Amino acid sequence: MVDALIGVLRNKAEIPGVRGAAARSLGRVGKDRAVYALLDPLKDESDYVRGSAANALSAFGKPEVIDALGVAIQDTSEMVRLYAAETLSTFKDLRALDQLKKAQNDSSDKVRYIVEKRLKST
Repeated sequence: MVDALIGVLRNKAEIPGVRGAAARSLGRVGKDRAVYALLDPLKDESDYVRGSAANALSAFGKPEVIDALGVAIQDTSEMVRLYAAETLSTFKDLRALDQLKKAQNDSSDKVRYIVEKRLKST
């Protein structure tokens, strides 16, 4: 099942909604090999796919995930930044907090709210 979901996620001919659903499903499966398949879509041309991948990564607290979300939290799309902030806010790792600090002055009220809420809880 994981291989089939990875195949759908990587298939650029598939519509973004289907690829995003595959990303979210990979997050629910929670297998280690799924995490690596979710890192690449953070650079996808579709903000829906990027946001879905950022959201799905909440199942994995690996250092490479935190680093990748640190880049995603600076994305041009508010949706991607929002999902990246939400995901980073679930991790206990201090590196995740450092990445969240990058968005303290984000242009989006929603992103700033998530960041401030998490930073106040530490």
